[in-house]
Amino acid sequence: MIGAIHRALVSRASATSLFGAAALLATLGTSQTVISGVWDAISHILREPEHFWSIQHVAVYAGVAAVACSAAIAYALLVWRRESLVPAQRRALALVIAGAILQVVAGHADYVSHEMYGIDGLVSWSHQPLEAGLLASALGGALLLRHAGPRARLLAPVSAMVLVASALWLAFNLFLVANATMPCLAVYKVFSSGCAVM
Repeated sequence: MIGAIHRALVSRASATSLFGAAALLATLGTSQTVISGVWDAISHILREPEHFWSIQHVAVYAGVAAVACSAAIAYALLVWRRESLVPAQRRALALVIAGAILQVVAGHADYVSHEMYGIDGLVSWSHQPLEAGLLASALGGALLLRHAGPRARLLAPVSAMVLVASALWLAFNLFLVANATMPCLAVYKVFSSGCAVM
């Protein structure tokens, strides 16, 4: 089994397909997480009950799972094709892996935060690392598309939009952190617990 996987990874055509698969999973997973994160924020506006296993969080972490699958493919490419990869390919793969690790670790931290505090706000000690991971995986996915086949490259406009959306999401939340007092007072009412849980 491992020998067959190794042979498939060594072949140039399948490596191009694997770059495409990793890029697709990184892009769609990040997209799923960003869209579900907005849905979660809207549920705060509507003051819906908040707990870790809400449908919004399940949707968020389904996206994280897709990015983790992308990272598994990226890791396999790094291990079995290391000699044939150019530095740009290695950087793109490393970004996807780093983004997935950040998201998985932040996901666990988010679970712990919910267990400790119940409801959490848009700004919390677990959300910003998750958002940094989103940005890393979106960038890695966009860079991987350059090394994928022509059909996978059709995803480039979606990948660019996901990259911009994840950067804006992180920038907005970092703005809230940097300007803690003024914006968080207004945001507190909107997001239920706003910047209350750090």
